[in-house]
Amino acid sequence: MDPFNDVYQDGVEQLAKLKTTSPNSLDFNNIKNELIEIIGDLENAIQSVKQSKQRAALGNGNDSFPEIDLFELSEREKKLEDMKSQFNGVMSSVDLKGHYSDNPFSGEAVEVDPKHVGLPPPQNESDDNYREYHQQLLQEQDDLISTGLATSIENLHSQAVNIGDELTYHEELLDGVEEDLDRLNFKIVNNGIKRVNKFLATNKRGGDCCIAVLIVVLIIILVLLIIL
Repeated sequence: MDPFNDVYQDGVEQLAKLKTTSPNSLDFNNIKNELIEIIGDLENAIQSVKQSKQRAALGNGNDSFPEIDLFELSEREKKLEDMKSQFNGVMSSVDLKGHYSDNPFSGEAVEVDPKHVGLPPPQNESDDNYREYHQQLLQEQDDLISTGLATSIENLHSQAVNIGDELTYHEELLDGVEEDLDRLNFKIVNNGIKRVNKFLATNKRGGDCCIAVLIVVLIIILVLLIIL
């Protein structure tokens, strides 16, 4: 199955989005990167067809794409170059900073020489630019991942230290509460003992008085009985 037309249609849609998206938005950079990948895929697809036809022409194998004739191949190259030209036009019309302004297809010629249709193109600056740009994107992604991991590890370490400090603080609070409870229990027990002893002492004195009164009353009763 030849996916060229589907990929090309996707590229046309992304190119239309790129033209209507603000260069200052994050979506612009995402669409730009996706469109660069699409153009690279289309270049690789055309390259594969050319190599297949060259091998067949040299008798080194069968043509893997017999349904694609030289006219169709030429039309695909024109479509690709037109897409690159429009992409370069959009990128040259905006003012972007840093890697956001990177364009691996800048400065490319857009003419297609019919005499070279069906032959693999020589290695050119465009291929080097695309590979360099792709490597730069990979490096930036690696840097972002490394930075994200380092930040996450630092945050986890900071959280662990904070948790340890909190545990130490709460442990000190619990120790203080335990000491306060011990002192409170000692006061309660000590005061209770004192009150019990005081109560017992008071009752002892009252009991002695009652016994003395009873003895006096009994003596008086006995005297009265004797007299009477």
